[in-house]
Amino acid sequence: MATKPNKIQQKLSTKQLIAVNLLLQGLTDQEVADRVRVRRETVNQWKNHNPYFQDELDRQRREVWGAIEDGLAYWAQKAVGVLGKKVEEGSLKAAIETLKATGVYGKIEKPSQAIEEGFWRTDVTDEQAKAIYKILLGDKAYDADEDRRKKAEAFKRGEIPMGPYSRTQSSSRPVTKAEKEKQI
Repeated sequence: MATKPNKIQQKLSTKQLIAVNLLLQGLTDQEVADRVRVRRETVNQWKNHNPYFQDELDRQRREVWGAIEDGLAYWAQKAVGVLGKKVEEGSLKAAIETLKATGVYGKIEKPSQAIEEGFWRTDVTDEQAKAIYKILLGDKAYDADEDRRKKAEAFKRGEIPMGPYSRTQSSSRPVTKAEKEKQI
């Protein structure tokens, strides 16, 4: 279905309209000139001094870029979905990339903060925790043994109750939300 030409298109010759399309395809001025059978200087003159030609070229560029932006938005949405699936499957690389993209990467300093913010899994071993924190924090690598000692001492002093994520608890099953509230 042919579209009705706008007022600018009506002021341009057929050669100029073809030249606009060829320029949008990335052809050089000389290649456009050869195809529409004019001199390169003529194409240059249209581009730099003909307001109707310039307006049509700009209008069509905006159309092309709008379509590209729409396509990119579609694929970005798909990429986020794939990334989400990988994170749910437990991919450490996908999780780190997600943390980087959201600005959280490197901001969590210790497991207690991660637990409070809901980023920590209970089935991670101390060795895995050390590896994760080394990746996330670099030089500020987490020492699980030191953290556990500090928590145990604080518990003995009555400063903190033992929570559902503590490895010193007798039960290894996850604590329900109701049990957690009773502990506090």
